[in-house]
Amino acid sequence: MAGPAERRGGRSRCRHFRLFLGKFASARACARLGFAIGSILTLLAGALAWALTSYRRRGAEIRSQQALLANVVAGETFLEQAGAISGVGGFRIDLHSGRQVWTRQTFKIYEVEGEVAPSAEEFDRLMAPDVGARLWRAIRDASESGTGYDIEIPAQTAQGRPIWIRTIGVVEFDEGKPARVVGATQDITERKRADEALVESESKFRSLFELSPVGIALNDRESGQFLHVNNALAHSTGYTREELLAMTYHDVTPIGHATVDVAQLQSPEQTAQFGPYERITVARTAVASPC
Repeated sequence: MAGPAERRGGRSRCRHFRLFLGKFASARACARLGFAIGSILTLLAGALAWALTSYRRRGAEIRSQQALLANVVAGETFLEQAGAISGVGGFRIDLHSGRQVWTRQTFKIYEVEGEVAPSAEEFDRLMAPDVGARLWRAIRDASESGTGYDIEIPAQTAQGRPIWIRTIGVVEFDEGKPARVVGATQDITERKRADEALVESESKFRSLFELSPVGIALNDRESGQFLHVNNALAHSTGYTREELLAMTYHDVTPIGHATVDVAQLQSPEQTAQFGPYERITVARTAVASPC
């Protein structure tokens, strides 16, 4: 039951409402109106508190998302810088649409301008028909088996410059199904040229080695084992090449000449040079032959 003070406060508020509403407002209507207004104010206060809480929570989420985005951007920047330094580009291929995404270094490798990776059809134009088919076959096999691939293939840039690339890819899955191929591409043109130059050099050396009229051998320095011999050495010693390759340097050294040979073998440690010097080799016929 309301006390005297509360009843006086209620009558006071009621007088104010009746002055506002006019003479038609009864005391009961005035009380109901006051209760309704109080309830509305309570609801408004609650709504305002909820809005402020939600605003603060949303602000925290936005700040968290911004921090995450900053970390992602920093990570992508790091990867871009690492790719530029190492010369390795990255790519991602959507297996459903065929759409590709490239890093800047991949654009640089293929000399493609812009920021949009070429379509599958445009990319095929950078490859010889058989080479493009080989690459897509590797991608298809990888997507079907769930394994990766690592191949080296010839290509050409958008400017028509021939290059060699090494491309490595792995498969990403969505709900157990192949969805994307993610990998790296590297321009290995210089390495291929170096390999070709080495093969050519070895071919020239082998021709010189095999066709030389002078006996030539390659021995292991520590054991003296014959590693390679030419026909001229085999002919001059009377041994076959197979027999010489089963022997050591010391097997064809006459007694009394070992000391001289040891001194010659040790000379590169002091002079960084071996020979020239003359020695006698024991031939198969037991006749000493100069070598």
